[in-house]
Amino acid sequence: MADLGVMVPLSAALILINGLDAGSVMVCAGLLVLGSGLVFRVPFPVQPLKALTAVVVAQQLGPEVIHAAGLEIAGFLLVLSIHHIADAIARVFTKPVVRSLQLGVGVLLVIAAVRLAVTPPAVFAGTPESPWPWVLMLAAFVGVVLAARTRHYWAAIAIIAAGVVATVLTADPSVGGPALTLPAFHIPPASAFATAFLLLVVPQLPLTFGNAVVAVNDLEHEYFGPAARRVSPRAVCLSAGVGNIVS
Repeated sequence: MADLGVMVPLSAALILINGLDAGSVMVCAGLLVLGSGLVFRVPFPVQPLKALTAVVVAQQLGPEVIHAAGLEIAGFLLVLSIHHIADAIARVFTKPVVRSLQLGVGVLLVIAAVRLAVTPPAVFAGTPESPWPWVLMLAAFVGVVLAARTRHYWAAIAIIAAGVVATVLTADPSVGGPALTLPAFHIPPASAFATAFLLLVVPQLPLTFGNAVVAVNDLEHEYFGPAARRVSPRAVCLSAGVGNIVS
């Protein structure tokens, strides 16, 4: 539930603001969650690229740049999975380092959320007039904080459900109803890779390794013990690299 509370809003922002295909995003995310569970045999979180999302939303970058960044990050992760390189590097990422990375990306996401609430882009047609965006944002924030402190993680689902209801009630009729769209294969142009590397991969890669590899590995072994024997920094890098390429 906590993962949904992060993944769904980030996915919605990428779809609405950056023009990613909704069907491709959701189908691939679902397949990655199922695949991770089958491979590792324990509940396994599929971590969205939070720093990358914060930058692409703020800069309103196109799908080609995002796609190129995913492929480049995949390449780095696959290299780290060779000969236990990831296991060796993971020893450098102590808990204070991981927590610092998480704090930094949290600040980036808060800044992006405030900007979207204060000056919503044109795609957010039907956004209530001020001060309602602030009220809704603060209400959601307080709800998430209380849920985390009381361990009532179902609140993340409740907030998402409330957003779905609000969307259905206020959506522009031209948006239309739900439709099934399968992912389409596409290779980004060569010009997108340089932009992706400088703007997205450089800030995202340390966070990906610290949060999505090292932190996930520690939590899996802490919560599931011997059942998480398949989980290691090398295995997580390999699975994340393959997942980025496939998606």
